[in-house]
Amino acid sequence: MTSSDASRGFALGLLGVAIFALTLPMTRLAVGDASAPQLPPAFVTAGRAALAGLLSVVYLRWIGAARPVRAHWGALAVCAIGTVVGFPLFLALALRHPDPSTVTIDAAGIEISDLVSVADHFQPDAGEMSRR
Repeated sequence: MTSSDASRGFALGLLGVAIFALTLPMTRLAVGDASAPQLPPAFVTAGRAALAGLLSVVYLRWIGAARPVRAHWGALAVCAIGTVVGFPLFLALALRHPDPSTVTIDAAGIEISDLVSVADHFQPDAGEMSRR
């Protein structure tokens, strides 16, 4: 890995974090609160899923990615239930009826899942470790 690859990866990761950080305030704007509701939480969830799916299909076709094999469909379905439906729907419901404990737990859950994911998938290269 060159230093330009690492810099590009860092910049793209930072962009992803910045975009993801907008999830809470934008969802709150979309659903409103209990006294002045805007859009239904299920509608916001469906809209997010549709937009993300459309952008994903366009990107995957653009780079020529292969379709997942049948053996991966189950894991992808479980992942989709949690990340495409579960998280956005429960986030929208929690932000519609804000209570300090629900919003704090939801926000902390995001960070905890990120940390677990990084810890579980980060395997430094043996050559990388020897250069330090």
